Amino acid sequence: MAGSTLEPFNGDDSDVITPQDFMRRFLREMGDKKDEVKVKQFKNYLLSGGEADVWYRDLNAGVRADWDQTEAAFELKWPPTIVVKKAQTEYETELADTVLLEKDLGKKETVLGREVWTHVVWADKMQKLAAGAKVAGGTMYITHARRGLPDIIKDKIPSTFKDWAEFLTAVREVDIEHIRDGAEKLRKEADRQKAVETRIAQLAAVVERRDGRAAVQASPTSGIRAQLTNARISAPAQAPARWPTPAAGANPFQNASGGGQGNLFAAARAPYTAQAPRAPLQQQQPLEGEPRRILLAAIGRITQHPDTDAGRLAHANQQQEWFRAHGNVDMSVNTPYPLRPGRAPLNSGECFRCGFTGHTNFRRGCDAPSEQCLSMREQQWRRIATQALKEGPTAVRAVFTSWDVDDFGRPFGDDEARFEDIDDQGNA
Repeated sequence: MAGSTLEPFNGDDSDVITPQDFMRRFLREMGDKKDEVKVKQFKNYLLSGGEADVWYRDLNAGVRADWDQTEAAFELKWPPTIVVKKAQTEYETELADTVLLEKDLGKKETVLGREVWTHVVWADKMQKLAAGAKVAGGTMYITHARRGLPDIIKDKIPSTFKDWAEFLTAVREVDIEHIRDGAEKLRKEADRQKAVETRIAQLAAVVERRDGRAAVQASPTSGIRAQLTNARISAPAQAPARWPTPAAGANPFQNASGGGQGNLFAAARAPYTAQAPRAPLQQQQPLEGEPRRILLAAIGRITQHPDTDAGRLAHANQQQEWFRAHGNVDMSVNTPYPLRPGRAPLNSGECFRCGFTGHTNFRRGCDAPSEQCLSMREQQWRRIATQALKEGPTAVRAVFTSWDVDDFGRPFGDDEARFEDIDDQGNA
């Protein structure tokens, strides 16, 4: 065994080669030596104490002395593995399904320890499949295979061939520099297209956030379900019937607690730059059934904070969160708005202009000072909610200017002067 690279045979699953391969390699090492030498050397190629060694020792002495009998006994102990042969139809199916992809062009694969271009690997495989399908001598399936080739290769080969050998030889002989240059152009174009698609997706996301609405809604009330899932239920504090009167001697232009009152010495609020006009707000029709139930649930989930410093701060944050969620959109039943602290609950007969009870703004009947008026968005939301929850609509119209700031003077975002038709004070 001097210089032998053949590992001793054990005869079980620990062997790295099959029993048949072991026997063939043993015979190659023996070369043209006589059978007597093979008989004498065979035991030296068996792993001591292994299954094969035990088997060999148990053989009859006459069998061990004759090489032909030893070889026959070996094959009886370790019969060849029966390999399942592919049917012709299986070769045909695989032949039709094997495709050379554009993304694989200009690359290499390792085959039997050597690097081979992918189009050559494809051609070699197709040659074996064509032989297995028994079509190698004709033209069957060649048209289909050629049609599936990348244009880089297809443009460089003829359109007709006499047999598979001619077709596959033409594929193998396509200039590799032509393939590499074409593959590089394809990859650059794919990268450019991917960058364009990414940019389009980014712009679409920006537009969607700016518009503040989903591209598609499953139903008129789906926005309420999606936007108010995490809102909390809180009973509003009892609201006074009129706005508070400033104490005698108090400076009517100052407000220590915020709350939306003006301050003569604070920076003046600039009016919003006019944008493209919007359509007048439409009369909200009363809701019934499931939409009405969903609206009531949505109203109940919005916390109306008490009229305290902490409550006003929480309300200001609610307004900012609302604008981040919805942006500059028209008010509707799908955009429930947080109520100002200290004002009446929704649909309580309150004045939409100031949020107090005991009067309405019908025919300008509300004389609340401007610092006590609700933001335009809350006025619209109270009107919409009241109309939606009524048994039937009424019809009174008003015109107002919208300012996209919260009750505490903080701007929401893009400015816009809005002059809209408002249907019905709704609480007359």
